[in-house]
Amino acid sequence: MNISLNDWTPARLAFEAGAWKVNWCLPGREAHFGAPFWLDDVARWTLHPCNLLFGVTTGPGALQSLANESPGLKPSGLIFHLSRCGSTLLSQMLAASEKNLVVSEAVPLDVALRARSFDAALSEREADVLFGGMASVLGRPRRESEERFFLKLDAWHMLEWRRIAALFPDVPWVFVWRDPVEILVSHARRPGMQMRPDVLPPSLFGLEQSESEDVTDYRAQVLGRIAQCAAEALNEWPGGRPVDYASLPSSGFEVIESHFGVVLDEQERDYMETATRVHAKAPSQTFVPDSERKQAEATPEQRDACARWAMPHIAQIQAFLT
Repeated sequence: MNISLNDWTPARLAFEAGAWKVNWCLPGREAHFGAPFWLDDVARWTLHPCNLLFGVTTGPGALQSLANESPGLKPSGLIFHLSRCGSTLLSQMLAASEKNLVVSEAVPLDVALRARSFDAALSEREADVLFGGMASVLGRPRRESEERFFLKLDAWHMLEWRRIAALFPDVPWVFVWRDPVEILVSHARRPGMQMRPDVLPPSLFGLEQSESEDVTDYRAQVLGRIAQCAAEALNEWPGGRPVDYASLPSSGFEVIESHFGVVLDEQERDYMETATRVHAKAPSQTFVPDSERKQAEATPEQRDACARWAMPHIAQIQAFLT
């Protein structure tokens, strides 16, 4: 069956039975990316009767053809982060404007970036082409008003900054971070996938972990590796800027206007101001500062692990603030 994919968006990328497959979904009229995370939007769209009844699956060739024939917007900015540190607030500020297309932690983009871990026969160049094609297709505007594209990556994507820099060499980018002790407290409550070695292998971070190894120590090492790569990128990749969680949301406007070069009109600024007053990951809730509570909850083990593995690299990042 021949079908135009012009109105469709990738919902899943997977390597199955020795072949790469792209599952597509039809977002529907006026649908656009605007939820805190890519998965929130796609989960809603896939429940539409059209997608339940008429699933579309292709190989990666169709993805690349669409990227070549109808490429997406060039990113106006990239958002890297240490996790649980305010990056979603920044992306939701951007998403408050109908002129911005914001894709936040898209799962197919992560799979594309890690493609060689699924398919050993894939060359690095082929993996980069897959990643670039996916980014381009995700960056295709869904509304006539969308003229800027912002991409928020997963925390562990900082480790692949050289590959991403090669694809977007002149795109401004930020690295959002906060006190790693507070991040560890958050992951102790609800671990992210990067903190679970059964989900993302320690080798991804250049680490090893035995079953008896302390979980807190391992998680601090993960934060340390991400922060280490961020410090390296800030030193070598032009256009980068660190963003301290403690400076948000006020610094968010400076990042958007001065660093990303966005000229905001009064309405956009008002919408973004409103976005800063709600919980970025749960927009129905009012934002409540939590740093003091997390510091009070932190254990001596968490503080010691962060001091050993993460803080030396955080200090390097802080040096770029001056």
